[in-house]
Amino acid sequence: MKVKGYEAAFFVVGVVAIGLMIHSIGWHSLAANLRRIGWWAVPIVGLRLIVYAINTRAWQLLTFYSRGQRQLIPFRKMLQMVISGYAINYITPVMALGGEPYRILEMKKYLGTAKATSSVITYSALHILSHFLFWNLGCVLMLCSGSAGVATRMACWGFIIVNTLCVLAIVRGYRRGVAVAVAEWLLRVPLLRKIVARWLTPATRHSLVEIDNGIRNLYRSHSANLVKATVWETTSRVIGSLEVYIILLAVGINISIGQAIIVSSISSLFANLLFFSPMQLGTREGGLALAMKSIGLAGTTGVVVGIAMRIAELFWIAVGIALIETTKLTKTRHMKEKTHAYIFDYGGTLDTNGTHWFHIFLDRYRHYYPHLTENNVRQAYIYTEQTMAHSSKVSSSMSFKEVLELKIQLQHSYLLNNFHLSDVKYKNDIVNDCYYLAYQNTTQAKATLQALHKANKLAIVSNFYGNLSHVIDDFGLSSYFETIVDSGNEGVAKPDKEIFMLAVKRLNLSPECCTVVGDSYHKDIMPAKAIGCRTIWLNQKGWNNHTGTTSDADIIISSIAELETSD
Repeated sequence: MKVKGYEAAFFVVGVVAIGLMIHSIGWHSLAANLRRIGWWAVPIVGLRLIVYAINTRAWQLLTFYSRGQRQLIPFRKMLQMVISGYAINYITPVMALGGEPYRILEMKKYLGTAKATSSVITYSALHILSHFLFWNLGCVLMLCSGSAGVATRMACWGFIIVNTLCVLAIVRGYRRGVAVAVAEWLLRVPLLRKIVARWLTPATRHSLVEIDNGIRNLYRSHSANLVKATVWETTSRVIGSLEVYIILLAVGINISIGQAIIVSSISSLFANLLFFSPMQLGTREGGLALAMKSIGLAGTTGVVVGIAMRIAELFWIAVGIALIETTKLTKTRHMKEKTHAYIFDYGGTLDTNGTHWFHIFLDRYRHYYPHLTENNVRQAYIYTEQTMAHSSKVSSSMSFKEVLELKIQLQHSYLLNNFHLSDVKYKNDIVNDCYYLAYQNTTQAKATLQALHKANKLAIVSNFYGNLSHVIDDFGLSSYFETIVDSGNEGVAKPDKEIFMLAVKRLNLSPECCTVVGDSYHKDIMPAKAIGCRTIWLNQKGWNNHTGTTSDADIIISSIAELETSD
């Protein structure tokens, strides 16, 4: 597997940005302000850890809908992603969005690309939503303070209206999804149209639809989690405003908590209006000076507060970037004890890239026979699998296409006998469509197998019909595999863990040196983990949606191609 270099890239950019920030503030200014603040620096810096912990809780609520699901990613790992993600956001030159790609890259190792992207987009939208709610709170407190002039009151009302409209727009995005809409909008942008059109392949569009499905599912089925996460995230903004309160207290200026919220919200609003400023240099200080004047303090006080906030920010950027590097070094050490063999499932993994064959058949039957229900096709599928499991119709020399022809013949027979079909005129079309899909996916998987085979042994363990070796040879994959364990020849089948032990023994390795890759959590991941193998769950579209714990899966992916970067 290739060692990913994104951690190193983020680390280098972070170190450069820290240097620029120190240079912009000046060593003498940093030292002078630290002496002035003294031990108050500890609660000022420590407050952000509380805020980050609350942010992490909000993200958890959006990503996992039960306590069992939350066990998939430890809280401390998500906290690290939050801290490092915000560190990258702080140093991103434009729009402060660099942390989102980093979080997706980290999250996809647990959730797969589509679910990780959906999780990060959903949380990013919530983070923006909390900004608007916090700004509205600041405006309301300003209006209630009694010290605002006519122009200030009019500005506050204007911002309240605009912020509320933005909140409604974000809620609409949760309800309808945003990924496909953004892609289609980009297709209408003249300078980007051709680039986006090349990128927006059917596979990419499918991934975007999956991302939107995750976002819509949160809004429609788990709205309570969305509300709780919104409360947590907005609360983190209020608690974060205490930073201003503590800094002013450290220099001998007493203000109320409400005034601290006003200062924090106005300065944040001002800085975000000028989002294109690298690291918000200058914009935050200007916003703080304006905010200080709004509560009757000298504008120069904002400079003192700004520098103190920069010091806290500098500390957490350094921590966030250091955590990225620490994670990278840990993974590098792990690579020295890397897997020596990969044991693949075949059906539903290498030939369909994670989609259960039932869903492949269902899609084709509905295309050619629209009146068929999902239950009709499901029962035909079950009948066929049971028949073939106790039949001698499959010979060891049969090709994959011949197996497909037999399966689809049996499925049509079931549907005819149960009066769901009146003819079989599209039988060959379904065979050809399914074979082409399997051929296409297997060909795409070949590149990944070739890359893995350079440094690892490969094997297959599959519930098949005694002809899997011939099928693998037919697709040109035989040279990659040390051994092929076909349940039709072994007298043992998944989910029995002994079938995996057969492969491990034939590879002449210990289970700890083997990684099992499969699409079925119950038939591949659980038995493989039970004998001590590492496990990679190809979680796309299974027989049934897995809703329980996923703790037996060391890594979760959504495409075979991700194996090249899953370490």
